[in-house]
Amino acid sequence: MPNDPDFQRRVVKAALDLLNNDDTPVLVEYPEEAPAAAKGDDDGWVCPISLPAQVRDPKEETITEALSREIAELAPWYDLAVQKSGRTTVGSSGFDVPAAGEFIVSFLSDGIPDSPIEGERVDRVLKWACDDLKAYYYEAMLAQPGGPSSLDLDEWFFGQTTAGAVFFGVQKVLLDDDDEINQFVGKERLIPRNQQYWSPLD
Repeated sequence: MPNDPDFQRRVVKAALDLLNNDDTPVLVEYPEEAPAAAKGDDDGWVCPISLPAQVRDPKEETITEALSREIAELAPWYDLAVQKSGRTTVGSSGFDVPAAGEFIVSFLSDGIPDSPIEGERVDRVLKWACDDLKAYYYEAMLAQPGGPSSLDLDEWFFGQTTAGAVFFGVQKVLLDDDDEINQFVGKERLIPRNQQYWSPLD
């Protein structure tokens, strides 16, 4: 918690005390919850993870690899979120999270693929996969101290992550398609209107 040096000092001291443990590796749970923000505190999110929205070097990392790395980096936070709450909203697509990411990214290189689920339109499966990926990111971030608001999460996801950049790429593919349903999904179902300003589209 910002501006709480006593709490910060206790956490740092507890971490340094672990260096005295001869039985390594060691993993302990800190027994004290982070203090709640004071009412009216505008300091905001305590420690959001910074994940670059763009591939660092296309010669070294493809968009698929960048998204896969990002998903892996969030895994400990997501696991902690599930452990704390005992539940998750991830899973409506039937894909695991890495597979959902691969399916979504496939729209960027191959155009609109066939539906991987028999009897379901591909736009519906895409929406489920996007919902799962987004829920995974949001639940992972909600495990952090500081209590980010829904707007904090939206701003972070669509403005700072590779996943957000992928969503905008998929949106363009859907909007350019001749199918009216795909156009509708691209326009109304993937990205909140108040986050459209992150779009690279004119």
